[in-house]
Amino acid sequence: MSGKMAPKPVVVILFCVILVVFILGFLIGYYGISSGLTEEQAAKLQVIDLLSLSTYHPYDDATQRILKDVSPENIKSNLRYLTEQTHLAGTARDKELARYIRDTWKSQGLEKVHMVPYDILLSYPDKDKPNKVHIIDENERITFSSRNLEDPTAFPKDIIPAFNGYAPRGDVTALPVYVNYGTIEDFEELEKLGINVSGKICIARYGKIYRGNKVENAQIRGAVGVVLFSDPSEVARNGTEPQNVFPNSWWVPETAIQRGNIKLVKGDPVTPNYPSVDGAFRYKPEEVKLPRIPCQPIGYGDAQNILKLMDGQAVPDNWKGLLNITYRYGPGFKPESNARKLRLVVNNEYTSKIIYNVIGVIRGSVEPDRYVLVGNHLDAWTHGAIDPSSGTSQLLELTRVLGGLLMDGWRPRRTLVFGSWGAEEFGLSGSTEWVEEHIHKLGERAVAYINVDSCSGGSSFRAQASPKLASLLRSTSKMVPDPVNPQKTLYETWKSATTNETDAEPEVQILRSGSDHAPFAFYAGVPSINIKWGFDKKKTGVSMYPAYHTAFDTFDMQAKILDPKFTYHQNCAQFSGLLLHQLSGSVILPYNLRDYGVQLMRSLEEVKQKYIEKFKDNNVTLDFLQRAIRNFSFAADSWHKRLEDIDLTNPLAVRQANDQMMMIERIFIKPEGLPPRYFVRHVAFAPSKYDSYSNVGFPQLQDLMFALDPMDKEKQWQQIRRHISDLMIIIRAAADYLEETEII
Repeated sequence: MSGKMAPKPVVVILFCVILVVFILGFLIGYYGISSGLTEEQAAKLQVIDLLSLSTYHPYDDATQRILKDVSPENIKSNLRYLTEQTHLAGTARDKELARYIRDTWKSQGLEKVHMVPYDILLSYPDKDKPNKVHIIDENERITFSSRNLEDPTAFPKDIIPAFNGYAPRGDVTALPVYVNYGTIEDFEELEKLGINVSGKICIARYGKIYRGNKVENAQIRGAVGVVLFSDPSEVARNGTEPQNVFPNSWWVPETAIQRGNIKLVKGDPVTPNYPSVDGAFRYKPEEVKLPRIPCQPIGYGDAQNILKLMDGQAVPDNWKGLLNITYRYGPGFKPESNARKLRLVVNNEYTSKIIYNVIGVIRGSVEPDRYVLVGNHLDAWTHGAIDPSSGTSQLLELTRVLGGLLMDGWRPRRTLVFGSWGAEEFGLSGSTEWVEEHIHKLGERAVAYINVDSCSGGSSFRAQASPKLASLLRSTSKMVPDPVNPQKTLYETWKSATTNETDAEPEVQILRSGSDHAPFAFYAGVPSINIKWGFDKKKTGVSMYPAYHTAFDTFDMQAKILDPKFTYHQNCAQFSGLLLHQLSGSVILPYNLRDYGVQLMRSLEEVKQKYIEKFKDNNVTLDFLQRAIRNFSFAADSWHKRLEDIDLTNPLAVRQANDQMMMIERIFIKPEGLPPRYFVRHVAFAPSKYDSYSNVGFPQLQDLMFALDPMDKEKQWQQIRRHISDLMIIIRAAADYLEETEII
């Protein structure tokens, strides 16, 4: 008798059944049956090679359900409820909605659903002492006062008066100076003209850079206050007449006021680097980096009443907006205007409040300790129909679909984590505190984070991602019908909107900040994606949708103007759902490390193009850094070639390969942060400290080069040489990490 045991009949039968089911599923998926796409669209689909290394076909049942079952009507109903009342962070309605999301996720079948509280420092206006911008005459009588609400008769009483979060109390009187967008270049232009802003109140229009950087730029130069406004060039480009603004279009009237926080640190400012849990040490507000001069936003109608009276030289064309006035620098007012000075009164208060994140989980079947995360914030400055509720409403529909799949027996390979973040509008507070609390788990276990903030704020698809997820974005867009023309894929319309070259791929930008992906990507080193339907800046000429952070961000703005059929919302849910499915289901993680090398080299070329002559003049070489990037690109290419031969039946080999790819991002994290920003630690891709909304490669190097100090040239060039060395060594380490595991 042979030493081998004969196979048991039950095992043979089971194997045959599994094989038949797999083949049938493959054929059904391959030919696009019930996939929600036409045969022509299915034929156009070209999924990247990494995605084929999986236990499922791209058109398995879960994919079909995500494409077919997401309901625009359900999303519309979600949005209607979410926007019934305003829900500023720390308010009763904000907590009520957190409980609603918790209860909804539980009813949908998500697991381990819970609310996570954090006690953080927030900032609110004093309703009994309104913030105001006054013009006073020579007798110090008030001749003009700004409004701090859009229209008290048209909006509910729960609308928060307009203010800038974390702007300190202050009552200052000074001459006004118009500073354009308040960028460093704008202040340098004023200095060339001999206009000193020290002791003055700066008037800046929104746009170009983050509002907090505008205030910091003015503060550094000795200004005593800042007034911010949205120029019609940003929010009413078709004219300010009633027929050209809301409710007749997405443009807004002269009363619209953009709220927003102005602090530069992210998360709770009094618990830097650590979560604001019970018992945590807290600094006093005066001991941490918060704005030191008062600041107040106003509408463009009020701004016109101030700017039309100003004295001084007329500004050049690139400083002009669309107000029907002659824009002048100042300082001060024309003598004949009877206006003497500007008075800025801010009565904001710091207060500690409990905010809540809501976390839901679908546990993975094979790798439960590997997390694929998706999230959006809950809080809004007003009703928040676009920001953030367009994202929240579609996320609630996506969890309904995934919960249904779970009840029908589906379970992802890796764990899905859903986050509804609190107090994002106050400097990404809820997500930052959660990342700080779970930094070690995330560093070891997080595969990717997908952010779905303002999903529907226009008709142009926009995508940002960590470089190794760019290919996944493009390939997945080939699986999703376009929301306007379902006969086309999202990939086709996205490509036609971003490139005219036949062979070029649609543009995936490197990540900016400004939403909850920032602490994951820039602090924890978790590769991230940020997707939305927004505006086409080339067509509209605006830097943000007009109703942004105003009382006009309402359900009617969405349902009547931006997305009446809610197909953009539907597309956002479908797309993010398929991204989640592939990241959580593929045996081999769908990263493309070759793209990482391409983006590193592209960033280096950008640095060289800007500053190569300065490097030469100071005997600084980039040769070693460039060589390190080339070696990384070679290592990434070799890695992917080896990956093709991996034994997918060997769980250890699969785990080792995935871990190597996953941990690459963490190598680019500098533990102490990028001085002086402890909350930004990614040395390769992160915002500039001079614009928190920007996206740059090698941010610390570009910051050092942008702000060369002629008074301390030797010290600064030493810092530059040291940082170039750091970058070179980090990239060498990343290339070495891709070597076979047994090689040391």
